[in-house]
Amino acid sequence: MNCKSYILWSLIAILFQTVIAAQSDVMTLNNMEWRNYTSGAWQSDEIEEYIYNENGQLVYAILSSWNSSQQSYQYNSRIQTIYANEQVSAKIYADYDISTGLWQDTLKRVYTYNTSQLLSMLETYQKPADSEDWEKETKEEYFYDAVGSLIEFYFYEWDTDISDWANYEKNVYAYDVDGNMTQFTSWIWDYLFKEWLYFDKEEYTYEEDWIKYAYSEYNEMSEGWEYIFKDSSMFSTDGLKYAYLSCYWDNSTSQWVNFSKEIHDLNAEGKILSYAEYEWNENTMRWDYYDKEEYTYDTYGNVTLFIDYNKSNEYNVWVESLKEIYEYDHSYNLNQLIIPYDEPVINGVYFNTMLLSIDAFDWNSGISDWKVSSKGLFAYSQFNTGTSSLSPDERQVEIYPVPFTDFIIVSNAESTFLTIYDIKGMVYKQMLINSENQVVNTQSFVPGLYFIQLQDKYGQKAVRKVLKR
Repeated sequence: MNCKSYILWSLIAILFQTVIAAQSDVMTLNNMEWRNYTSGAWQSDEIEEYIYNENGQLVYAILSSWNSSQQSYQYNSRIQTIYANEQVSAKIYADYDISTGLWQDTLKRVYTYNTSQLLSMLETYQKPADSEDWEKETKEEYFYDAVGSLIEFYFYEWDTDISDWANYEKNVYAYDVDGNMTQFTSWIWDYLFKEWLYFDKEEYTYEEDWIKYAYSEYNEMSEGWEYIFKDSSMFSTDGLKYAYLSCYWDNSTSQWVNFSKEIHDLNAEGKILSYAEYEWNENTMRWDYYDKEEYTYDTYGNVTLFIDYNKSNEYNVWVESLKEIYEYDHSYNLNQLIIPYDEPVINGVYFNTMLLSIDAFDWNSGISDWKVSSKGLFAYSQFNTGTSSLSPDERQVEIYPVPFTDFIIVSNAESTFLTIYDIKGMVYKQMLINSENQVVNTQSFVPGLYFIQLQDKYGQKAVRKVLKR
């Protein structure tokens, strides 16, 4: 590394430590509450509450619906998540029995992982209302190649007659040298002849800026594949527009027929500014409007305004349908938030700082104006992550090996909350350090510079800079 590069990285590291030191403690999203605006007043609708363990992992997500007669929320459904180390080992779904005031388990999913920490098996169980025993229902098996790409998938159903798993479906995946999927083929098990039969196939080709996709189904009578539909996607040379075209196969004419198309306008960061979908009208031989969406963003990359349009029934023009306004607290970013989702996405919208509310409006054609319809409110609280009185900087924390490849070990950092992010601030991992020598899997990280932030329950932080080869 030359002198200029070393100075640049040193300044960036100092900047990140300065910014992080000024931030507040980690916050958890406790609940999302939705209200409807009816008869000139706000009416509670439903609320989803979240309960976390000491590691900041979601344990319970509880959905309640508003009971207007009792003027209170009534439990509806619940999802319990069980963990083994850092990964989900099981999810248990339950419904609330109002008559008994008890939760009734209904469904369980059990997850198993391979040595690379990739999902290898998913088993599903049902629990009848009149039984305390779990009954096997389905099983999925996943197989990967040396680089972690899925190459085979098997789906089984439990056969009570033979008390064993019965074949149902299998999928096989193929990739090119760049790791792009080129083919996906599906088989269905023939119970009579005890063999796998072709069912359907997806094929992908990559030509300069185009990605082409074709879907076919197998015809047993002709013993060959028959086209059903195909899609084509294209990015413009400047990367600011994205187009998508879908066609279906007409057997009577043996040719492709237009079905639908989409046009996406993107900003310089690749975020969608507008999206328009059209349907092909065979009678008029033209593209008819179908649906359109528009987005506005703040400087943090958050959606602040979303507008949805539909086609007028009388005229081929866009008509306003739905509008949503998003409000955020920019003093809290993703590094400080524990969100009960794999990614911070709500209503299909990704957010980078603390989301506070969503105001929704319906278009009133009678007055040609927007009318408020519903509101979403998000409640947070501080998350305490440990009991140690020593700050991360006061401990003799060790992080090795440096540079790292597939894993790092963090020593002497028990009860601190670890966050790993890259130079752009994208978070790659968050977890509570709960052992003297914590092993952190980094196989999925791309080579480059990373920052490891350790934070104790009092909000004191320390940041280390590490490099992955």
